[in-house]
Amino acid sequence: MANFNKKGYQKWLELGYQMFAEEGLEGLQVERLSRILQMNKSGFYYYFGDRDTFVQEICDYHKRIMDHYCQCIQKCKNFDPEFITLLFESKNMIMAHVQLMEIKTKDNFFYNIHKEGNKEVDRLVLPLWADFLEIPDDQETASIFWGLVRDAFFTRFDPFRYSYEFIQNIAFESKSIFKKTIIEK
Repeated sequence: MANFNKKGYQKWLELGYQMFAEEGLEGLQVERLSRILQMNKSGFYYYFGDRDTFVQEICDYHKRIMDHYCQCIQKCKNFDPEFITLLFESKNMIMAHVQLMEIKTKDNFFYNIHKEGNKEVDRLVLPLWADFLEIPDDQETASIFWGLVRDAFFTRFDPFRYSYEFIQNIAFESKSIFKKTIIEK
């Protein structure tokens, strides 16, 4: 592939990722992607060979986006507003991450990508979350509660209601519940 056109490849990949984030695997229809891009379907097969390879490339792309997201988390000094702002600005990545969680396969391929992404994000968010809960010295409790809040966030995720306020409300609602059930007892 001496004449490999990175721009063409990137267009297919970025649109595929967007459609995957919005619609899951059902959104990855070559004919439809071709029409939206106004590019010939043969370009898709030139770059990816088949749909399975395309899906694998989208998953690899998601991993790269997650790596960048983790680098951004490392720069956050607090949960609110810095991490919440980052989370808000990462809507497409969050949507794709939710899709990975929802796709059921026998080998758990998609879920395992979701789980691995969570593992690194959790490690980086935990100190911010513990500070937000005002328990910086109790990482274990913060970690358990973060897992519950994170999973609740994913199940309550709605791309049409996704806003900074939506995320912030979940965070403060969770903090309030935490204080009432754990700290006040």
